Amino acid sequence: MERAAPPGQSRRIHLPGECHGDRNDVCSKRNRWGGGVMNINAEASQKAGAGIAIVVPVFNDWDSLRILIAELARSLADETGPVHLLVVDDGSTEADTGFAEALAETGIEGTLVRLVRNVGHQRAIAIGLCHAVRTPAEAIVIMDGDGEDRPQDVPLLLRALRVNAGSIVVAERGRRSEGLRFTLFYRLYRQIFSLLTGTQITFGNFSAMDRAVARRLTAMHELLLHVPATMLRSRCPIIRVAADRGHRFAGLSKMNLVSLVVHGLSSVAVFSERTFTRILLFSAGMFGLSALATAVAVIMKLAGLATPGWATTVAGILMIVLVQNAAVALGGLFVVLNNNRDFALIPSEMADVFVAETRTIGASLERRISRSE
Repeated sequence: MERAAPPGQSRRIHLPGECHGDRNDVCSKRNRWGGGVMNINAEASQKAGAGIAIVVPVFNDWDSLRILIAELARSLADETGPVHLLVVDDGSTEADTGFAEALAETGIEGTLVRLVRNVGHQRAIAIGLCHAVRTPAEAIVIMDGDGEDRPQDVPLLLRALRVNAGSIVVAERGRRSEGLRFTLFYRLYRQIFSLLTGTQITFGNFSAMDRAVARRLTAMHELLLHVPATMLRSRCPIIRVAADRGHRFAGLSKMNLVSLVVHGLSSVAVFSERTFTRILLFSAGMFGLSALATAVAVIMKLAGLATPGWATTVAGILMIVLVQNAAVALGGLFVVLNNNRDFALIPSEMADVFVAETRTIGASLERRISRSE
């Protein structure tokens, strides 16, 4: 059995493709969340399964979600425990047509957590994770519902998690399906993130963890900003599994340039103290160089080596540089102080504020719980 990587370190592993076994040798097992029935391998079902909760944020992407449900049912057919799909409706303006029917066709039970408004992709995941830790599931998976996180890779993450308890198993992309412009901007973002934080980020939201680790994340206020960066900051061991990025099941991506830039800045904000320290050191270095250049300009002026007006121009430019550096350092200080104030915004304590209702849907069960209840 492999040992988990020490805290603060990571390890990359490659796992073989999944094998579903004999598709005819299946039996039915009652879903632990009640009512749902799923097909699993008869021999494997004799072992006690702890259960899996899969958190999927959705915003008006119900066509892709229906396909995802069917693909997950096929990919997880050999899992020994119940599978529960926890869908976070991030303030969708379109009806969730076909969601309950898709669950009924596969026999999987799910919960639809409907938010009162659109809070953004990362916050929707954070709220979903807070709900997932309340379920009986011992393994929690985070993935997007558009197909770019491939359902057939979920068993790979779960197998890696079983031999690396207490770790966060993440999908590290091999081949990517985006265009050249997105790839170039993504590489630039990674370089800037590394420069400002001193940490490499090579993965996204697609991940698996046990409930104890998930509970640790939900106690971190940074989770509301950026989920992968919070995973790095949590100091939990990171296990990387090679997984290619898939193609969208349906529709077009709702991410634009502005949202991508905000997403990147949010990841840096998770390490605000470290980023501010690096900016402060850079500002101190610029201050020293400016002071040195000013001294050189004054000496040349006094020695009569400078042309008329040259020393004044240089001194003026250097003063502007000094003021700008002081402003950047002061602004960074206020950001850090504000970040410390936000410790009161613990996701696990405020997640329910954004929930309008929850619907538990299974093969023979549908229950609604509104916020007023």
